[in-house]
Amino acid sequence: MIRKMDREVKAVSIQDEILEIVGKFGFWIMSKNNMQGCAGYVHTPNRKIYIEVLFPADYPKSPVILNMPRDVRQHPNLYELIPQIIQKTTDPRIHTAQVLELIKQKIIAMPAVEMKERLIDELDEELTLVKSIYNVKTVEGKKYHIRIFYQLESKLNFEVEINYKEYPRKPSIIFHQGLEKIIGHPQALKILQNWNNSNPPHIVQIVQEIEHKFTDAHKIEDVQKLITIKNLTLVNEQNQVLTQKLSLSVLRGDIIGVYTLNKEIPSAFFKAFLGETKRLEGEINIFGKAPSNDLRQKVKFIDFNIPEKTAQKLDELSIEDLLNKYAPDLQKKEIKKRINTLLSIIGLSNRRKMKMGELSEGERRRVLIASSVINLPSIIFLVEPEEGDLNATEKKRIWDTITGINDTYSSTVFVYSTSEEIKRVHNILVLSRNGHQLGFGTITQLIGELPLMKEVIVIQFNEPNPEHVEILGKLPGLTFIIEERAGEKYRLFTKIEPNKVIPLIFQRIGSNIYNISKESPGLIDFVPYKRVQKQ
Repeated sequence: MIRKMDREVKAVSIQDEILEIVGKFGFWIMSKNNMQGCAGYVHTPNRKIYIEVLFPADYPKSPVILNMPRDVRQHPNLYELIPQIIQKTTDPRIHTAQVLELIKQKIIAMPAVEMKERLIDELDEELTLVKSIYNVKTVEGKKYHIRIFYQLESKLNFEVEINYKEYPRKPSIIFHQGLEKIIGHPQALKILQNWNNSNPPHIVQIVQEIEHKFTDAHKIEDVQKLITIKNLTLVNEQNQVLTQKLSLSVLRGDIIGVYTLNKEIPSAFFKAFLGETKRLEGEINIFGKAPSNDLRQKVKFIDFNIPEKTAQKLDELSIEDLLNKYAPDLQKKEIKKRINTLLSIIGLSNRRKMKMGELSEGERRRVLIASSVINLPSIIFLVEPEEGDLNATEKKRIWDTITGINDTYSSTVFVYSTSEEIKRVHNILVLSRNGHQLGFGTITQLIGELPLMKEVIVIQFNEPNPEHVEILGKLPGLTFIIEERAGEKYRLFTKIEPNKVIPLIFQRIGSNIYNISKESPGLIDFVPYKRVQKQ
């Protein structure tokens, strides 16, 4: 039942409505289609449901707009009911938060079996992702209760049991074979401590954190298993410093992301491994040896920059012909097997006879990666396509190709990228524009260094005003401000729950705000924070 409140039509404030919803449901403020609003997840015992609440300019004359998943809106129990409930928001005596609460209760009342069925695709996707990287068996035939086996070398291995049937809630984890004595209790994992049901990490990320803790605990010293860089300084032809005293160690078979906004750095860095530059100081050791002509046969640099004449010739070849062209001198049976494996990895097994000129740009690049690694190089250097060159789906398939090759052939892969997909690597090397090493570790480890409470507050003003920074700087719990656009857009780190800070911002400068939202922190936040620390 909705309780009517005593208030006049003219007293209705969209801003008050939004703040009430934010405070009650933990939503974040947003704007869409020139409307103010908020969005977030409504949690039920069986599901998290994303909902957007948008206020038309003439609200409450026109009702709020509620966007939610189609299967919820069209459910037989709600199909006719939801529009009727939304229409109640035109009554100035009824708060939109009350309407949202009523809809939540109706959603909770939906049959639990149906809700769980909606989660099957999500659960299966998590299982597929884990199986693509690790050796997995189900426990007692329960599909989403799995046991993972990992072997670092003949005498170093671990087993971990994960039950994620309640996903996106935090899974239960059991360590076997004395793993707890080596890396501590499962609940000590950072990924579990920072678990967010509204935006849960992948199950495979839990295993990756365990793997890296396990590896670090054994402190493997055998240089034959490592790539080591000590105090590496690189300069370009104009004697400008590109990297400054880089030092790190990489395990054989790791995928390393290289993140920097200086596009000149990756090429110089990669070429140093090929022994193609003498403009360096420091050491590079590849499995115990300095870069040499012999090692160059085991290193491959892929940047997709192909001369036009060469590209025209390749367009006339079929995918299979191209792979055969670059295949090593092996028995036909072995070559065929390797080509079949690569075609499976790049997802083009059924198009092997298709000519290169008939493929999409994303498909072409996947084939070029396959042709570059058919000789099974030990180390691969790859420059991710520029933003805009490929759409999100094609870019994801490029990354699927990279991880598939790494998983199948245990190649060590360095990928230069500035996209969100870089989170998929084992460790990320973060460099400033002038080549300072800002960090090296997993995305969880890097983000864990930021002084904030879970999320970043992103605030955008209607127009630039230099006084905004001064006002924001006096907010309680504020630890760091990033000025994304001078006087206009800022990213705020705070040690206080963002939902408690946002109302204070509205109180102090609400009339000048265009939009406020909360975002998960990323490298876009890590780089400026660490750069200031270095200073």
